[in-house]
Amino acid sequence: MRLLVVRFSAMGDVALLLPVLVSVLRRHPDVQIDVLTRPKLASLFEGIERLRPVPADVDGEYKGIGGLWRLGKHLQIKQYDYFIDAHQNLRSNVLKAIAYLQGVRCLSISKNRKLRKRFIRERAAFALPHVTDMYATPFRQLGLDTDLLPPPYLIPSAEDEQAIDNFLASMALLPKSSPWIGIAPFAFHENKQWGVHKVEALLRLIKERHPEWHVFLFGGGKKEAALMDALCALHPGRAINMAGCLSLRREWLLMHRLDAMLSMDSANMHLAALAGIPVVSVWGATHPHAGFAPLFQLAENMIQRDDLDCRPCSIFGSNPCVRGDKACMERIEAAQVMARLEKVVLSV
Repeated sequence: MRLLVVRFSAMGDVALLLPVLVSVLRRHPDVQIDVLTRPKLASLFEGIERLRPVPADVDGEYKGIGGLWRLGKHLQIKQYDYFIDAHQNLRSNVLKAIAYLQGVRCLSISKNRKLRKRFIRERAAFALPHVTDMYATPFRQLGLDTDLLPPPYLIPSAEDEQAIDNFLASMALLPKSSPWIGIAPFAFHENKQWGVHKVEALLRLIKERHPEWHVFLFGGGKKEAALMDALCALHPGRAINMAGCLSLRREWLLMHRLDAMLSMDSANMHLAALAGIPVVSVWGATHPHAGFAPLFQLAENMIQRDDLDCRPCSIFGSNPCVRGDKACMERIEAAQVMARLEKVVLSV
């Protein structure tokens, strides 16, 4: 059975496809899956048997209806047994129509939009299905077993391992002699960010209480890189700005070696969870019960304020703060996060 699965969108959404696909492939040796996604995210699916990333620049080469028609011809969709729309947006719907016209059977996810609106209206009075369950539905309709296998899901090549070792050696971090902590301070939407000033306070606590800890800061973009440089200065010699140091795939593989990751509700939270390491996550405008909780993580490591009747205010954190003071984040203190990190890293 040969399947074409389509998912563009943000990195975290795309990454969460991986546990479903890997779980299906490991249980069904007669299945092959091609994943159509953005070029910068294709490496998330490399190196896995019978899983092939198909990068497509839908913002350039294949932009617009005409571009999608050319993409459909390039893909030769009729070679597939099934087309699985794991996105449900305009682009995927156009490609799905092309697949249908070519006689390929099509299946789609349901984004549960009405249920999501009710979830926000009722302030997380119930839990939405996890997004991986949403992704799994079309595969279950094909009679495939989608029960998630535990992480890690990404297998490093010898070349990957050597490149990561070379980087760590260049930073005088090998052999490892103390805990390694990842911190991902940023998220796509402001209301999902704890705030640089909070991370500064946390780094001061780490330097004071655990000066031997090494901290890896994860983020991207020139503005974020500059902010992380300033954060590294608070823990000199022990904090490393990872921006631009490794490819996305190898940065993710480096996470496998960390003792813990502190993250916002962001792609890095999901990548770390899929790497199989403990993740401490900080939640503000959004809520773990909205279907985007980090997989296989303890609820006690998801830090949030339950005493605010205004949260969650959105599924994705895109709405402006109705209070204007970001109380959901500002009322989470560095000492609280530090205590949780210590419990995870030191098992105290």
